[in-house]
Amino acid sequence: MPDSRPPEIAPRGARLFYQIALRLLAVTAIFMVLEILIVVAMYVHDEDTLGEDLISLESQRIAELVHERRTNPASTPVFADAAARAVSVFDERGALVLSENPGHMPLPEAPHADLHALTAHEQREGQYFISGIRRIEIDGDPLWVVLAISGRGLQPLLPALYKEVVDHALLPLIPLSLLLLVFNVAMVRRMLTPLERAMRDVEALDPNSMDRRLQVPESPVEVRSLLSAVNRALGRLERTMSTLRQFTADAAHELRTPLAVMTLTIDRLPASAETRKLREDVAAMSRLIAQMLDLARADALQDMGESQADPHLLASNLAAEMAPLAFSRGKRLSYVNHGSPPVQGQSELLERALRNLIENALTHTAPDTEVELSVGPGPRISVRDHGPGIPAQLRDQVFDRFWRVDRRLSGAGLGLAIARNIMAACGGEVRISDADGGGAMVSLELLAAPPQS
Repeated sequence: MPDSRPPEIAPRGARLFYQIALRLLAVTAIFMVLEILIVVAMYVHDEDTLGEDLISLESQRIAELVHERRTNPASTPVFADAAARAVSVFDERGALVLSENPGHMPLPEAPHADLHALTAHEQREGQYFISGIRRIEIDGDPLWVVLAISGRGLQPLLPALYKEVVDHALLPLIPLSLLLLVFNVAMVRRMLTPLERAMRDVEALDPNSMDRRLQVPESPVEVRSLLSAVNRALGRLERTMSTLRQFTADAAHELRTPLAVMTLTIDRLPASAETRKLREDVAAMSRLIAQMLDLARADALQDMGESQADPHLLASNLAAEMAPLAFSRGKRLSYVNHGSPPVQGQSELLERALRNLIENALTHTAPDTEVELSVGPGPRISVRDHGPGIPAQLRDQVFDRFWRVDRRLSGAGLGLAIARNIMAACGGEVRISDADGGGAMVSLELLAAPPQS
């Protein structure tokens, strides 16, 4: 069914929810980076802690390497870099298992069995010196690692710094940040639910149902205020539309009396070409006034689903009534009944819609041809003419009010608009197609009435 609303335009840009979610993600990422930078800044100036961590890391690595060499001897050096380091490893009996001290650095004394950890840190002429002892147990095999490290700058301490960042920043921060992000996104979605509901309500608004309003939530206050303002605007629009429709109906009604008087006056004039032209102009004006009244009534129609009509009775009576009009224009009007059940809609309204289709067909059909009116098969009433037809690209535009394909022809361009509004109220639609052999076929596609109990 042709829709009276303008074609839907797909919204551009990202949805508000995704914009907020992306901003929350950016804030979370910035927060994590700042937290990491703070942790790095704290430990860069805490060489004692980094030194203890470095001794622990290196002791663990060396103990694992010694344990592996016992089962799989290899020539891999303990220290792969050029840092100044020295190491001695003792087993549980106090026997020396490994010793590497290429720089002859001083090492702590051999540990005793009760010692688990010991660390010493000192500065010597801008160079740090870190030494310590760690008890490392691997697969139940205890080892004591005696280690000394010397160097300058931050480079040798980077493994310990990396461990501190991972242990005290990334591991606790990542799950907490993700949990906070999920919580914030869930709350944002919940807060935007009233707006999404309002969006669906707005999409459902129809000019034919101006009394509909948006559902106003209790909270948040901003959304409630916005939707209340929209409802007030819809109320003002409804009153304005009602006023315009009433004005159209009143104006058309008031013009009928002077036109009737004018017609009587013209009938008393002597026969002449000018009199005939005046009579045709008054007839055209009378038709326009009648269509304006029909349009005003059609705009105010509501659902007609409970009313029923007989398409055969309606079309046959109208064909008999309008046959003299077709004959006066040098054309013919025929009627064929292919069978149709009772349909939804008021007979009077459907007659107005069908009358407009027949008048349009008589206007556009070729001379000495026939306008064919048919009912069925099924809940359908069709009007076929032998005119130029309606191009496919214009079939939506012809339903616009006051639009005409050829403005040289008589008529105001309201017939199809009236038919469309009436059919919308009856739950049907108006369809335009090409007729076999040329011309246009305009059909009122109706809904079959439910069986009466």
